Amino acid sequence: MTARQRLAKIGVFLAVWLWLAALSVLIAPAIALADTVVVTGASDVSDGNTASIAALNANPGPDGVISLREAIAAARNTAGADLVAFDIPDSDAGYQPALGVWRIEPTTSLQLLGNETTIDGRTQGYAQGDRNPDGPEIEIRGSRVALGTSGFIVSGNDNALRGLAVTGYRSDEPPGNLPNTAAILVTGQGNTIEYCYLGLDPSGHTATGNYTGIAIPFALPTATQLTTIRFNVISGNTYAGIYVQGKARIQANMIGTDPTGEAGIANRIGIFSYNTSSDLQIGGMLLFDGNTIAYNTDDGIRWFGGSALAAGSAPAMSAPAL
Repeated sequence: MTARQRLAKIGVFLAVWLWLAALSVLIAPAIALADTVVVTGASDVSDGNTASIAALNANPGPDGVISLREAIAAARNTAGADLVAFDIPDSDAGYQPALGVWRIEPTTSLQLLGNETTIDGRTQGYAQGDRNPDGPEIEIRGSRVALGTSGFIVSGNDNALRGLAVTGYRSDEPPGNLPNTAAILVTGQGNTIEYCYLGLDPSGHTATGNYTGIAIPFALPTATQLTTIRFNVISGNTYAGIYVQGKARIQANMIGTDPTGEAGIANRIGIFSYNTSSDLQIGGMLLFDGNTIAYNTDDGIRWFGGSALAAGSAPAMSAPAL
């Protein structure tokens, strides 16, 4: 076998390996998660039987559709790991054809009180096709809630939010107050937030900011697991992109930029670390662990007491002079 033939064989092997790895990412949730409930409408109505996922699938209520709020409640009442998937038709009133996005406008916070629930907005694209090549197909918008209301409150453990745009959760707090309003407010442990747009619209070009993108407002003294925040675009928020007091791992995010990292959509502060311990990790030692933190109007990273490990992130900087 010639050197060229050997290289060709290695190339084929690597291509097959990468394809199988990608396929495993797509099918792993279906294998690993015991129960699946599919959101079929963008309304915020809760009129179905949420005693369990099986009960809700059997009786979605008079409207005949399953809302995200119903799906979360049914998953909380079902033992074991659960998947909340999406398959909302384009005939639904929440469909925004100009963006290729389905918009859900809750009237109160969506609360993940239980454990081991994954909400995966990427499944909408799998079901209905990739209508929005610029970003997520599912947008959770805070246009119908009172000021000071957070989008998601994650008080359970080992939950995951993936592939969502969460926008417009604003606050009446004076600028600079420690935040209790965020797109995603996390008080549990071991949770994961990834592949989300937080503070910019699903196109990735326009700020539709929250007060804070992600807030971890206190550290549980008994917590043993970190919250993982990775592969997100967190930009356009009026206070902080990420505010953290608890244990967290923050890696491979765009913070203060558009999805390409080349244009600014500023937060006031990129990451605000407040009295955190060494259990806060920003970036990492591997090639793709670093965050891109740029264009934020005050600080890229602000430390206030405590200690943390910061490694591998692009230099934090404010908006460049033009």
